[in-house]
Amino acid sequence: MTMFTKPIVRALCLSAVFALGFLFRGMIAPNAAIVVPDAQAQGERGPGSRRCSSRTLMGAYGVKFEGLRVGIGPIASVSRFTFDGEGNFNASEIGRFNGSAVQRSISGQYTVNEDCTGFLNFISIVSGQPTNVRGDFVVVQGGQEFFLLDNSDNWVANGVGKKL
Repeated sequence: MTMFTKPIVRALCLSAVFALGFLFRGMIAPNAAIVVPDAQAQGERGPGSRRCSSRTLMGAYGVKFEGLRVGIGPIASVSRFTFDGEGNFNASEIGRFNGSAVQRSISGQYTVNEDCTGFLNFISIVSGQPTNVRGDFVVVQGGQEFFLLDNSDNWVANGVGKKL
């Protein structure tokens, strides 16, 4: 009989706690212990709500870039980009364009929007004629990485940059 006593006592105690909670629920002042607004406030600061600026991209990043120039050929490169946090960058790049070695230094401007999207502009000479290049990007991982798309005419290329 003692084998059944402990579970019965536990069940009675648990039932008593629930009954007391039910009886005294009206005695607690409204809004005295608000849990939901705190959870909502955390949700407002959660993923996707980060605010960015040009200072979000600051310092050195390693970038892997690949794609192709329509009608000419593929490109693959690795670069070291350095962002100054004020809207300017410079980079040194080494790679292959349509099978030929490419090594260059570039510099330009960048903009980071509040929603962590942005773009960069620079002059490229990789395909012969100087060309204005626009790269669109999104900053991720709190500025530790960015995803880049070459949005210039006749290019289908993208890359990933990771903070060094």
